[in-house]
Amino acid sequence: MMFRRVNRHEDSHARLALRILAESREELARADGKASILLAATSLIAGVVLTAILSGDWRPSDLVVCAQLGWWGGAVSGGVGIVALATAVYPRTKYRGARPPSVIAYFGDVAITPVDKLEDRLRETVANNDAVIDQMKAIAWVVDRKYLGIQVALWAFAACATLCIGSVIVDRFLS
Repeated sequence: MMFRRVNRHEDSHARLALRILAESREELARADGKASILLAATSLIAGVVLTAILSGDWRPSDLVVCAQLGWWGGAVSGGVGIVALATAVYPRTKYRGARPPSVIAYFGDVAITPVDKLEDRLRETVANNDAVIDQMKAIAWVVDRKYLGIQVALWAFAACATLCIGSVIVDRFLS
C-alpha cells in the first residue's frame, strides 16, 4: 500500500480499514469480471437472434398478435439487461463523495493536483490516513453500483427469457 506506514503499534482501526480496503478491491475485480462475462455472453445471444431476424428466417411479426406483445416485451427487457451490464462495466473515474481537496486518494486526485502542491498533499494524506478511509468508501460505492447493475440485468434477462419463450409457446398453441 502506498499510504501505509509499517509500524508494529499500528492502530487496530487502521488495520481494519486496510483489510476492508483490500477485500473491497478484490470484490471490485470479481464484480468487473462477472459483469464483463455476462455482457459478452448476452451480446452474443442478442447477435444470434438479430442475425436470424435479419436473414429473414424468422420475424417476430410471424407470431400471433398477443405473442408479439410478449416477444417485444422480452426484447425490451433484454435491452434493459444489456444496458445494466454496460453500466456495470463502465469505468468510474470520479468519486463523487465529500472529500477534502487536500486528500490524494487515487489517480484522479493526482491528475487534478497542481505539481507544486502534490508533495505537500501526499504528506498530509499519509499523516492523517485519509486516503485509506476515502478509498474504502469510494471502492465500496463502486462495487455496490456494479452489483446493482448485475442484479438488474439478471432480473431483466429472466423477464426476457420468460416473455420470449412464453410468446413462442403461446404462438404454437394459438396458431
